[in-house]
Amino acid sequence: MSNAIMSVVGSGLLSFDSSIEPTQREAVTYALRFAHRAAMDLYAETGGQWYDYYRRQLRFLGWDAQPADHAWNPDMSRVAVTDRACKAIAGQSEHFATLARRASQALSVAPTAGMFLQQHARAHKHGMFQLLPCTQRKAPSGVSRIELLIYHEELDLAGSDGLFSAARPPLLTQAHIGLVRFDVRSFETTHLPRIRARFQKIQSDYLSLLEG
Repeated sequence: MSNAIMSVVGSGLLSFDSSIEPTQREAVTYALRFAHRAAMDLYAETGGQWYDYYRRQLRFLGWDAQPADHAWNPDMSRVAVTDRACKAIAGQSEHFATLARRASQALSVAPTAGMFLQQHARAHKHGMFQLLPCTQRKAPSGVSRIELLIYHEELDLAGSDGLFSAARPPLLTQAHIGLVRFDVRSFETTHLPRIRARFQKIQSDYLSLLEG
């Protein structure tokens, strides 16, 4: 897992830029796997808002959620899922959009990944998809920090030909986009050993697309 620069985590497509070291990629991936699985368990038990559960789990693990940089009005018509996602991300950051497009293009040569994402998308009552470009930036203090742009949408898959259909894509019902920052060092010394042990034998929510 530590060498994966593009991967599927549950219903999310995750991509890293070259500034992020393998050990950092591993930490981020395990954190996202934990948050996704915990949110899914809560959603299955109580219903409610899956995305709220997910964000709560990320904060518990040390992610610092930030508001979106500016207002965003998503296209609610039938638009191909990855096209809409990349367009929304480009409105936030072209660097994140480049990473998102690269990950989306990888799906065209990795049919197993598309099936994997669709399987997990359908675990939500109506359907959901995430695009998760991740980079590292230097703060004004000089300290580097991991930044992840979370693009999350919930969909109506019932009237579509599938999650990634171009002819009859699913309708968008709800969307969120926002930046989160991560203290990797703290996570590595607190939560990571326990989470790594928990997922050591669980691979059903993770698929590596590209190694680096």
